[in-house]
Amino acid sequence: MLFDLHIHTVRYSRCSILNPRDLVLRAKEIGLDGLAITEHDRCWSLQELAKLKEETGVDDFILLRGTEIESEWRHLLIFNYPHDIGRNTPIKEVIDEVTHEGGVVILAHPFRYGRLLDLSLEELRDLFAPFDAVEILTPQHSNHENQKALLLQQSLQLVGIGGSDSHDIDQVGKCVTYFSNPIRDEKDLAQSIRDGNCRPLFGHQSLEGFAAEPQASSLI
Repeated sequence: MLFDLHIHTVRYSRCSILNPRDLVLRAKEIGLDGLAITEHDRCWSLQELAKLKEETGVDDFILLRGTEIESEWRHLLIFNYPHDIGRNTPIKEVIDEVTHEGGVVILAHPFRYGRLLDLSLEELRDLFAPFDAVEILTPQHSNHENQKALLLQQSLQLVGIGGSDSHDIDQVGKCVTYFSNPIRDEKDLAQSIRDGNCRPLFGHQSLEGFAAEPQASSLI
């Protein structure tokens, strides 16, 4: 299954110009099986998701919710934890609370602007160790940063995801996450990430014939 796991809409993210209805119809059009709406510091309610699904008429499409928060100058994606978290809550507190409730915490676009690329493998291993996964592929990274992230994912044996970090319709599905098992709800999503049953991919086209190794998997 293909999911875009990092998307902001005009509903709760003031930096976005992406209409939720347009988002869902576009994601369905390009062949995604589902997506997660990850507003800044705000989580959609299940009722809001149900209404959006009804409005768009996509019964066979999986709509999930998450949150993107900022903590200690890091951006974190949180899934299967439907509560608000205060800005700049220490990372350890975020991880402890979310994990206790069955959620997962993912480090978002860690190499954006060239950050962290000068750290050693051991330093990066220690930095990434507390997180359930790392956002490996994202348009927020340059091509060089994405390729470096893929190599580091292999070297450090990281669980990795892909997400578009969309703020407009054109970005939807630019980077995605492939799940090898069915995802029906946020609990499935969190468990699949914990189990490492996912991989980051470029693009949103068919998986037919994609290479086994993620750095060779360009679906654009």
